[in-house]
Amino acid sequence: MRFRDRNNMFRKDSLIRSKKCKKCILPKKYICVLPLAACIEGGPLRERYILQQFHFHWGHESKWGSEHHVDGFSYSAEMHLVFLAERYSAESMALKDPEGLCVLGIFLRVSYLYYFSVGIHPVLDTPIDIFAILPNLSRYYTYEGSLTTPPCSECVRWIVCADPVEISDTQVNVYLGLIWRLTYCDLKPRGNF
Repeated sequence: MRFRDRNNMFRKDSLIRSKKCKKCILPKKYICVLPLAACIEGGPLRERYILQQFHFHWGHESKWGSEHHVDGFSYSAEMHLVFLAERYSAESMALKDPEGLCVLGIFLRVSYLYYFSVGIHPVLDTPIDIFAILPNLSRYYTYEGSLTTPPCSECVRWIVCADPVEISDTQVNVYLGLIWRLTYCDLKPRGNF
C-alpha cells in the first residue's frame, strides 16, 4: 500500500465541527484536481482512492475510544482517513458500491513514556501533515464493511493498521476538551458491520 501526492497538507480553515466527531475536510479544489489530491493505492485495493477527509473517534477517558477492537482490546482513540474511489466524483455516488470508499483506521494509544509537550492548541495555526504520524502500513487488518455513522452504507473497504500510534495523556486530554459529544458505542456483533 502506498500514498501518492501526499505532500498536500490540511489547512487551518479546513477544520469543521461535527456533532459526532472532529472532522477535517479537504477543500473542493483539492478533491477535483487530481494531481493535487492525496491518494492511496495497492495492498488490498483494486483501484486508486482519493483522500476526502479525516476525523477522530474518542471515548470519554484515555482508556477506550477506538471503534475497532482487537481481541477485545480497545485503544484510546482511532483516526479515520476517508478515501473515495477515483471513478466517483462524490461520496453520495459511492454509497451503493461495496468498495466505493476506503477508510484507513489508525489506532491511537496513550503512552505514559511519551511526556513531551508539542504545544497543542484547539485552533490550527499552521497546516498539518497527517501522513507524518502514520504507523507501519505493511501490517493491517482488512474487510468489507459499512460506514460507522448514518447512513451506515455497506460501501467501505476498511484497512485498519495493526500498529498503533503513540500519543501522550496530555494530548488526549486536550483533544477530549475539544469534543462536544462522545463517539463511543457498544461493540457490534460479528457480521453486523
